[in-house]
Amino acid sequence: MAKKIKKILIDGNSVVSRVCPQDGDSYLKLLDNLSNISVINISKGHKLIGESSRSIDSFLVHDPDFIILNFGINELCSRSIPLSLYKYLYLNVKRTYVGYFFEGLAKYFESNLRPILVNIRLRRSWYRIKQFELAYEELINNILKYSAAKIICLTINLPSKRVEKQLPGSYNRVKKCGIFFDFFVPESAL
Repeated sequence: MAKKIKKILIDGNSVVSRVCPQDGDSYLKLLDNLSNISVINISKGHKLIGESSRSIDSFLVHDPDFIILNFGINELCSRSIPLSLYKYLYLNVKRTYVGYFFEGLAKYFESNLRPILVNIRLRRSWYRIKQFELAYEELINNILKYSAAKIICLTINLPSKRVEKQLPGSYNRVKKCGIFFDFFVPESAL
């Protein structure tokens, strides 16, 4: 009898595809190489936890056995511009030629003055720690309510020295956050 294939769904931001053990492939790729596991990756760049907690159907449609969540780095790092301006500048918005000119100009100044802008904004992040923890809890509760999947919550990746140089204050905020590795099992599985 053939072994049952386990479905693992992974959600988070672009960091998910880059996290890897020292001198190796990413964890995502390592999991995908196992013959008895099917990996579904719904993570994407720029994704914030609020997007996932509002779209629980993106989990349910795949009917996974396990869900791996890796959020926090985008939400909790200090930011140089407010989230609304970031979405306007960096996510696909239709613009006129004049709009593209101003977008390019804004991106140029933002990227070159990022540490200064972070300090001017008082090292604020897009989510306060409590707000992030509540969004995480809401997402887990929704998954447990509507799915039989077991949930694995990965610890937030600590910002590197390069990130801390560009986004001062990020390392300490991420370190203070109460989200650590955890494992949740739906009541139906107990």
